[in-house]
Amino acid sequence: MMFPNEEAYTLKLENYRKRYADNDLYASLEKLYELYYHIAKEENRERSDNKIEQMLRRRQVTALI
Repeated sequence: MMFPNEEAYTLKLENYRKRYADNDLYASLEKLYELYYHIAKEENRERSDNKIEQMLRRRQVTALI
């Protein structure tokens, strides 16, 4: 995963902001990393939802036994 949390995302952008302060490249990098961050958050949410569903299914099976 590229950004494990919002703090890592913010730190990465801050480093780029310092490096490319007077450059149009920073604006493009910011947009790109924002997209990566939102995709990663969505994937994590989907993974969490899937894990919750699996746990609930296991509990239902266990309750039936």
